[in-house]
Order: sequence, then C-alpha cells, then structure tokens
Amino acid sequence: MSRPDAPYREACDVVIVGGGASGLSLAHHLTATGSRTVTVVEAPDGPRRAPERTWCYWEQGTGDFDEAVCAAWPRLRVHGTGGDTRIVDPAPLSYRMIRSSVFERLAHARLARSAGGRLLRATAERASRA
Repeated sequence: MSRPDAPYREACDVVIVGGGASGLSLAHHLTATGSRTVTVVEAPDGPRRAPERTWCYWEQGTGDFDEAVCAAWPRLRVHGTGGDTRIVDPAPLSYRMIRSSVFERLAHARLARSAGGRLLRATAERASRA
C-alpha cells in the first residue's frame, strides 16, 4: 500500500480476515494444492494484535502442524462428580497444545512459500464483494 488510508486492491480468490489458528489453518489448506490464491489480513504489531496464547486440539496420528506442538497428552485424568478419578486412554486420539507465536511463524513461512499465499498486515475496516 502506498498510503495507510489507501484501499488494498489486489485480486485473489479468497480473503481471510484474521490470522489466528482458524484463519491460518484455513489459508494453509486452501493454498496446499496451489489452485487458489489466498490473502490473510491480520493485525499489525501493536495494541490490536492479540497477546501470546495457546490452542489445544484433538488429533489422530500425525498432522500438518506437528512442528508447532509443544505438548501432547496420550492419557487423561478424569475426575467424576463423586470425587473418583480415572486415567483414560483416548487412543487413537491425543490431546495437543501449540503456542500461537510458534504456530504463526510456521504458518507464515508456509504461506510465503506457497504460490498463491499472501499475508497482509493491516486493519480491516470493511469488506465488500467486487
């Protein structure tokens, strides 16, 4: 963009507003085949940018974001309403945790390497269909 208040006008197939876990995961999957161009709009550094956080999810086997996993739990301790405790094996699933900064670096690098991926650090004020 030439000016901060100038509209961004570059054609692409999909615009994703928000570079969190969902937005970056979606961008990764949409650009993986190389058939779509995707622009992710995420807040620049500053007060509108979300602080460091963690995301947890269930997965079976290996996944697309294993490089970003910082913890995984193959067994769970479950506390019942009566105070009893059980150790549960949720196989074939495991519960995994990723830190946002590690995940964002990985997803940004993959987006940059993809033929149709773009990252735009900006604040979206409105969106309209062309």
